[in-house]
Amino acid sequence: MYDFDVAAVALTSPPSEAPLQAYRPAVMVLNNGVHDAIATGYLNIYSAGLLIFTTTVLSPTITPGATGIAIGADTWTPPAQGPYVIFGVVSCDKDQYEPDNHLAPTTITVTPPPSPPPPKTLDDIYDKLGTVSSEATLLAVAAKVTPDPSTDATQKQVRDTVATEATLAALKLKTDNLALESTLAEIKADTDGLSTESTLTAVDDKIGTRLPAALGTHGGVKVDPTSAIEALTTIPSLLECLGIIPITNSATPLGFASKTRTIVVTSHPANTDLVFVGQEFLTAAGDHALTVLSPGDSVALDYDDSTDAIYVCAASGSQNIIAACTVIPGA
Repeated sequence: MYDFDVAAVALTSPPSEAPLQAYRPAVMVLNNGVHDAIATGYLNIYSAGLLIFTTTVLSPTITPGATGIAIGADTWTPPAQGPYVIFGVVSCDKDQYEPDNHLAPTTITVTPPPSPPPPKTLDDIYDKLGTVSSEATLLAVAAKVTPDPSTDATQKQVRDTVATEATLAALKLKTDNLALESTLAEIKADTDGLSTESTLTAVDDKIGTRLPAALGTHGGVKVDPTSAIEALTTIPSLLECLGIIPITNSATPLGFASKTRTIVVTSHPANTDLVFVGQEFLTAAGDHALTVLSPGDSVALDYDDSTDAIYVCAASGSQNIIAACTVIPGA
């Protein structure tokens, strides 16, 4: 046994049958020495005997007798379907045995690209809801469905329609002004008995024509920021105003001094991106949002933030909001 020796064992990427897509070439390496080793080297790809791609490879530290993967620094997208031959060499610092450093020429076959996934249906939405029953309220649905930017355009439509309370308000208006506490069963009845296998397009055809002109660009009824907040008739009320507050794409709590009854948040008209209003784990992608505001939009929330603060978060960059609330003296 040598003190320092690594051996190229086998190609691990691309696979022998490789659908036409991008790959990061990689090779399995065995540490035959008695000391820890880091494998370095290169992999070459040939087509019809001509070199068409090369990349350096690097492994993590490999302990004696163990294997590790030396991964290419570059990705390779096959130019066409068909056979390709991959050859490479790896070694380590002070490597004492050269013959086992060479990867045997390995042939792979690039096949047609994978088929696109089938269109999403309402069944897929129900699967995403998990344990939410048909009697669950829309707020329970919103807590279950989270954004997933990696999914396809149809699933993105599901995300944009269900993930935040702002668009739940729009959904409420689409379904004949059902309250936010309306159950999914009531919504299903309002969509004229569409089956669970109906596609999202079919659902949109059923309810897409009922959106009132008062809806904001991203859902939710617009509130005139100059409108007065109605005062309580039995207890004197005050208005606590935080003024213009700069926010970033990290969740920021609204710091009201007193126990609140109604919170009004306005996205400054000069903003350039969306503003999310929500709870502690609010993100710039809209996770855990209660509502989403376009520039100039406002929302009024009946909310007691004495234990759970209201948070705001910009989708990007630096934006401004205007925040105020009604308060009860001494509460």
